[in-house]
Amino acid sequence: MKKIQLLIIALLMLSGHGAAQHYNLYGLEIYNPHFKNPAFTGADKLVQVDFLRHSHWFYSGNKTFIMTTLPGRKSSAGINFENNSMYISYGYAGQDREESMKYYNMGASYNHTFALSEELKLHAGGRLNYGKLNFLPAAQISDSTLQYDAHYSTTLGVGMDYRNWELGLSATIPLVSYRYSLADDNTLEREKRDSNLQSFYFFGRYESQSERRVTFDPVFGLDCRVSSYGTEWFGYAGGIVQIVDVVGLGITAGSLVSVSANLNILDRVQLMMGIFGGEKVFQDGPGSLDYRINPGDKNYFVQIRINL
Repeated sequence: MKKIQLLIIALLMLSGHGAAQHYNLYGLEIYNPHFKNPAFTGADKLVQVDFLRHSHWFYSGNKTFIMTTLPGRKSSAGINFENNSMYISYGYAGQDREESMKYYNMGASYNHTFALSEELKLHAGGRLNYGKLNFLPAAQISDSTLQYDAHYSTTLGVGMDYRNWELGLSATIPLVSYRYSLADDNTLEREKRDSNLQSFYFFGRYESQSERRVTFDPVFGLDCRVSSYGTEWFGYAGGIVQIVDVVGLGITAGSLVSVSANLNILDRVQLMMGIFGGEKVFQDGPGSLDYRINPGDKNYFVQIRINL
């Protein structure tokens, strides 16, 4: 019981600094650069809908993005929704786990594209985020008055398309955060929280655009998280092998290990699915990187994309 209480206290400390909402290294940047960079908001056709389901023994949830290209095809807008459950495990790899927190996030994005030439396009975008973290009974063992945290943040990004290259840089900056607890008179009491976690993301992809039946598009990414606990670096490299633009295989390695497959149906529907293995911090050294994916951890994602 004491170990469980210590785990709950650690989770609460992470949530207070915003870290509990940042289990985002799914390897999906190879398909979804707009997840972390609003400069890539947009649709290949008129409307693009992305629905993602991911699962892990410690957390699981859903993510939905709906984006549309505005008249003139120089600007785009999008909305996103996310809900996650976080668990306390009483055994190994999630055995006898109990739901402890539920996290909800929503955002609105906008981008504008500057076409400087046929080969060079610059993108700029922004997203306003709202998140809410509900504390369930399993997380209230250390403090039964805890109800929920609410926070606002903004994500700003720039991107560039140059010939076959797609490059992007973005940052998520906290604006304000509050914790709500029950007072003695059973009313909600609001306390302003320090929100000092800042996240920076770099993404790069090379699209071969070859007429060959089999192509390879390399990708790479680098994440930096800065908080009162210090600075953490995460990164990965990999690529997508595409066969006649119908079936593809994706793989990443580094801080993140993932293997995925995708199926393209008439450029209208795309299905991506795969498995991934957790977050490894660069500064812990090469020996800390675990290149295995344990099937017992149930780390998987399934995504469907619809173009209208």
